[in-house]
Amino acid sequence: MIFVDESGFDLSPHVSRGWALVGVTPVVRFPLRGGRLSAISGVTLDGEIYFRMYEGTIKAEQVAVFVRHIMRQICGPITLIWDGISTHHARVVKQEIDAAWPRLQVHRFPAYAPELNPDEYFWNWLKNKELVNCFHSSLSELGARLSRAVRTIRRYPELVSSFYYASPLSCH
Repeated sequence: MIFVDESGFDLSPHVSRGWALVGVTPVVRFPLRGGRLSAISGVTLDGEIYFRMYEGTIKAEQVAVFVRHIMRQICGPITLIWDGISTHHARVVKQEIDAAWPRLQVHRFPAYAPELNPDEYFWNWLKNKELVNCFHSSLSELGARLSRAVRTIRRYPELVSSFYYASPLSCH
């Protein structure tokens, strides 16, 4: 079973905490710059993470590539569970899924229920633990930091598994 989701990153810093004098609201100034990285990932119950990063937004062709990647990496039957965004319904993605049937079974989360997806907890961990309070001067710097963070979490499969247990899906 693999839970899949996408997320986006830009060059504006995600600030969680800061210091300021009592009564003075802290202000973080940074130059406005364009550019965006998007990533797609999948987490499994046994703590594996599958990950791909792209410049710009994720398109249906990249989702199809990710599905092929999962099919190559995971042996045996696969149950893929994801949300219902439009790229998941695209023709090229449906063709990829149909080509993998019956080995690949796809199910969708209910609408407006991100708390059910353990992969959302991965993105939350990544943004609020690994990338928080960081300034990146370029997309390549941001991408390198993102890749390092994914390599780090892959060393802790019990942490990845905890994302499932944090969701209401688990029966613990």
